[in-house]
Parts: sequence; C-alpha cells; structure tokens
Amino acid sequence: MASRGVSPQGKSSPAPYTMLIDAYGRVGMWSHALRLLDKMTLSNAIPNVITYNALISTLDRCGQTNQVLGILERMISQSIEPDAITYTALIKSCAKTASWETALGLMERAKGSSKSAVDTILCNTYTQVLAKAGQWERALSVLDMMNQRKIKPNRVTYANLMRAVSNPNNKQKQHDYDHHHDEQANQVSQDDDEYLGDYEPDDHQTTQQQTAEPSSSSSVSSSSSSHSRRSKMMGPNIYTYVNLIASCARSNKPDKAFEVFQAMEESGLKPNQVAYNALLSACGRAGTWQKALEVYGSMKRAGISPSAQAFTALISACARKQEWARAQELFKEMGRERVRPNAIVCTALIGAYSRAGRLDKALDVIRAMRAGKVTPTRVTYNLLISACVKNHEMDRALIVFDIMAAAQTHPDVVTYSSLMSGYAKRQEWRKALQIFEHMKEQKHQPNVVAYSALCSAYTAAKLWRKAEDLEQEMLDDGIQHSLISYTSLIGAYAYGGEWAKALQRLEAMQTLDMKPDVFTYNRVIRALRKAGESDKAMEIFSRMTEASVEPDAITYDSLAQDPFEFHDEPLAQRIPRGQFDADLSMIDALPHDDADGTYSIVVAAAEAGGDDDEDVEGTKASSTAYRI
Repeated sequence: MASRGVSPQGKSSPAPYTMLIDAYGRVGMWSHALRLLDKMTLSNAIPNVITYNALISTLDRCGQTNQVLGILERMISQSIEPDAITYTALIKSCAKTASWETALGLMERAKGSSKSAVDTILCNTYTQVLAKAGQWERALSVLDMMNQRKIKPNRVTYANLMRAVSNPNNKQKQHDYDHHHDEQANQVSQDDDEYLGDYEPDDHQTTQQQTAEPSSSSSVSSSSSSHSRRSKMMGPNIYTYVNLIASCARSNKPDKAFEVFQAMEESGLKPNQVAYNALLSACGRAGTWQKALEVYGSMKRAGISPSAQAFTALISACARKQEWARAQELFKEMGRERVRPNAIVCTALIGAYSRAGRLDKALDVIRAMRAGKVTPTRVTYNLLISACVKNHEMDRALIVFDIMAAAQTHPDVVTYSSLMSGYAKRQEWRKALQIFEHMKEQKHQPNVVAYSALCSAYTAAKLWRKAEDLEQEMLDDGIQHSLISYTSLIGAYAYGGEWAKALQRLEAMQTLDMKPDVFTYNRVIRALRKAGESDKAMEIFSRMTEASVEPDAITYDSLAQDPFEFHDEPLAQRIPRGQFDADLSMIDALPHDDADGTYSIVVAAAEAGGDDDEDVEGTKASSTAYRI
C-alpha cells in the first residue's frame, strides 16, 4: 500500500501542497506559497492545474497582480493547460489593475483553448472588467459570443452589461425633458432594480472548493452541479432584459436594444407593457420613428394596451425628426385609446412642434393643458421658452416666462440661461447681465451653460474684457470650460478685433483636450480676415479641413475676397436650417443692410431644408429688393 501523500506510481500527490498554498493565501503569506511551488519538484510532486489555480488565487488575494501573468507562462511552459477557473482568476486580477487590454488578450487565449475554458462565470468576470473600463461595445459582443457557444447568460451577466452600457463617462443629456424621459423609461420592479444595483459576481467559490479538497473528484462534480443550480436560480427575468434595454436606450443604441428584446422573446419570456415601453424609449431617443411605429403595432397585436409613457416615446421619436404632423396624429390616437395625457406627453408634443418651428401650435398645447387641468411642469415651460429663443421670438419667451411665474412654477438655471441667450441674440447684454445677477440672488448656482449664455451676450456686444472677467469668475467657481463656452470666449475676441488673442486661445485648445468645431474655426477665420491677415486665415482653414471639420457657408463667406460684415454670428442662425417656411417670410425680420451678407446663408438654409428651386429664387428676389 502506498504511503500517505504518495501516489502508487511513486510520485507525491500535489493535493497537500495545493491545500497549503491556499492556506498561505488566506493569511497573506504569498511569498511562502511561491517558495512552496518551487519545493514541489524536489519532493517529486508535479503541480497540476488546480495547484496553479490556487497559487494564482493566492497572489491575486494578496495584491500581487503583477506576478500573476508570470505564473500563467510558467504553467504553460510545463504543458499544463489552463481551464476556466484559471482564466477567471487571471481576468479578475485585471479588474484591480484596470487593464482591460490584458483581459482581452486572456479572453482570446481562453477561447482558443482546447479545454472548455469559457463558461458563464468567466464571461461574467470578463464583462465586469469591461464595464469598469467603459468598454460597452466589447461587453455587448460578449453576449453574442455566449450565444454562439451556447453559454447561457445569467442575471450577473446582464447586470454587468448594464453597467458597461451605462458608462459613467457618458455626458449627461442637456435637455430637461430627456431627464424626465429617463425616469419614465425605468419603471421596473424596485426590488429587482436594487438587487441588480448591489449585486457583484461571486468570489469564485469554485476555486475555493477545488483548492480545499483538490484530490476529491466528487468535489469537482459537486462544484459543477452547484454552478448549474446557481445559473438556473439567477437566470434573467423580464426586468433584467428591461433594464438592459433601458441602458441601451440611454446610450442611444437602438439596434442593441432590439437585439436584447429579441433575445428576451427567444428565451421564452413574453414581453409586457414595461418591456415594450423600454424598447419604444430606445426608438424615441434615437428618433427612429418608423421603428417606433412598428413596435407600437406589435404591441397592439399582442393585446397590450399602450400607456402614456408609450405615447411619450412615440411622439419623442417623431419630434427628433421634425415629424410634427405624425406626432400630432399620435396625440389624437391617445384619445382614441382612452389614454389620458399627462404633463410629460404634452411636453413631448410641445417639443415636436418647437423643433419644427411651429410655435403657435406649441403655445396652443400649453393653453390646452391649463384648460384641461394638466399642470405644466418646469420642464414644459423651459422647453417652450427655449423654443421661442431659438426661433428668435424673445417677446413670446417673456410671455411664457410671465405665465410660468403666474402659475407659481419657480424658474431654474435652465430657464434663466434660455432668457440670457435670447437677450444675447438681441444684443442686449445689460439685460442678460441682470438675469444672471438675479439668478444668483435667487440662490441658483450658475453652471457652464449659464456662463456661456452671458458670454455670448458680451460677444455680440464686442465686450471681450467683460468676457475675460466672466471666464475668471467661472473658473473661480470651480466650473470648467465646455466647447461652447470656450468658443464663445474666442468669439468675444474675434468680434472685438483681438485676432491675436483669438488665435492664441485656439492654439491652447489642444492642451485643454478640446477639439475645435466649425463654429470655433469660423470665429478665428473671421477675425483674421477682418484684420487683413488673409494668409493666417487660409492656414487656419487648411488646419480645419485636415482635422476633418466640414466648412459651412459662413466659413466660405469669411474667406471671400470682400468679406461682408456680420452684426454677430448668431445672425447666421436666425433662419434655422431645415425649418424653412414655403413663403420664406422670416427674411423680412433681417436688417436691410445685411442683405448681401445673409443672402448665401438664406440660400444654404433653403437648400439644406429641401425647399423647391422656386423658393430659393424667391429668396434671391427678396435680397435684391432689400438692396433697392
């Protein structure tokens, strides 16, 4: 009979060493574990995959992640094939060093392994690393790989995917309505939502179980059955899919949302109203109104009654593509479906009208809301005020502001910023400053949007020194520049004749990790041409095209041999592209002495808006009439 710890072939069993390595790891003695591995060969004990797994786990537990990959290479050099537990432990260590590229290489290695090295737990660990790194596209591709390999994802898989898709580095949507839309899109089970938010993948109990009794084959089978039971127990339910669809919606990835929805159906789960609402939300955010209508049709065919949230998403999808007539028809459909409109869906309809420049209809909605005892929210008023400002209807914006005050709906920073932008367009910087000071008196902390709005007022008035002082105040408040605020400051220099300062600020953008856009380049080019620095202007134009920034009509007008004089750059936006009325009556509001300057902009807007040639010809006639 063989002595204890020695196999019948005369070789020592690796099991006692494996257990001791694991024990060293639990008390933090990782160096002893490494030395023990070296001593195994002297004792005629050959380490196996379980031994190496225990050592990798020990090093990871003790924070020695830099030595983990070396153990893998040593393992392979001894012709010991890593298994799923090996790669899981290795990738888990990558999470601590934020090295998703290393995890990617390990995952590729695992997929090419001759053993069945890829399982659900390995995929979960990998997606966890990708989620922390914000690599959401790669994380979602793991789901495709799992489907191809017939590896069943569980709730942890989907929780990690949601974290990956909801990348914290993504910029928050600037519009108040989108924020409320998010809240409506996530009406899911509170218990399930809390579970998904708090749950982390397990600490790989498989490794611990195998290292505790490495010589027992029964423990391995017991561990496998335990994992199988846990996978079934933690299988995704409908709200798991709903959360993932909602995450895809927030990241503006409707195609991925449809893939998850299809996977939910293929898993045998029947979509409910919440699931359809989440998918409609994805369509609404992306403006894919045709797909939204298809989903709505499927929803009705499934016998599921649409809710106000569903109509909000449908109308939002139409609004983003200026399909205001379809949005209006959907609003009427609500009545036919006996769905009472709430403030959010009414706000969506106002958004549809506003984006299309139909302010009269937008104002009708808010009047109807008040008459129908649907209380407009601050978001509703802010949206309408912003629409009036963008359409250069400042008087109407002030009327809406008065209605807002009469309704005892308190304004916020968004409200004040819109009003300041309106006064900037009217070149009334003192009134914009009064709004800014009043906002601070009301204990509203200005944000970068508010500072940008006031700076644009200084820009229009060519007050570059005031713009500089405002920048310093903003930085002193701990608020960093956005591209818009920085471009506005460059505009202040440009309109104030300080072309050297404008050029200097443009050069500094690289150190600030900012990429200039067409508006930034236009301001600098305009300042240089106005100062007679034509060569420098052409140099900036060349840099602009090399940076793949598409020039627009203002760029070419600024580079013309006889550049015309703008009152201010916002003038170029007084005729919104794509919102041209057939009679082109908006041109009547433009100053007569700017007819030559606005001509190319009006024609460009008409062409971009898809108007007929005769409308463009009418514009030319109007421009000629002004000159006469």
